[in-house]
Amino acid sequence: MFDQLFKKKDNTSSHHSRPAMSEVEINANKALIRHLLKSTNRAGMEKVLEYLDAKDFYAAPSSSHRHHNWRGGLAQHSIDVFKTALSFDDALPADSVIITGLLHDIYKAGKYFIDSTGVIRKRSDHPKGHGRRSILLLQELGLTLTEDERLAIRWHAGGNSASEEDAADVEKARLSPLWKAINRADTLNSKQHLG
Repeated sequence: MFDQLFKKKDNTSSHHSRPAMSEVEINANKALIRHLLKSTNRAGMEKVLEYLDAKDFYAAPSSSHRHHNWRGGLAQHSIDVFKTALSFDDALPADSVIITGLLHDIYKAGKYFIDSTGVIRKRSDHPKGHGRRSILLLQELGLTLTEDERLAIRWHAGGNSASEEDAADVEKARLSPLWKAINRADTLNSKQHLG
């Protein structure tokens, strides 16, 4: 179904870091992400797209010293997670894989910035807990999520440090095929591109 979208040569490297992405690469990722998210026809998606533009999601790094720590790394990681999760289980609803793969780290947009010397910095006022905060943000923007999508985004990092009160939610997530695909894709992609 998505083969025609991925004909472009994948020039990401399995090396631990890479130079900042070019404007052409960033714009190609932006066009792909926007196309995929719009294709879901999900209520509230226009507000999400406005947020991605306002927060410069497409050019943002994913971290300051971990995975995808370069300009454009956040969008590239999100695309990679989507593509990998889709390859694990083609029986999953495509719109759910698109939404969870591309938006699992949405709260990281605006968390990191590149200073005038080219060093990636973390904003000190940006709260921790991006899985939970991504869900809250998507709900605030009016995006309708299924329960499986909520679980996959909320616990995409595994839930190993969840509080006792969240233990039942984590166990529920771990039973979901969507969570399994997103968690595995995120883990693999993050390890491939450590800083």
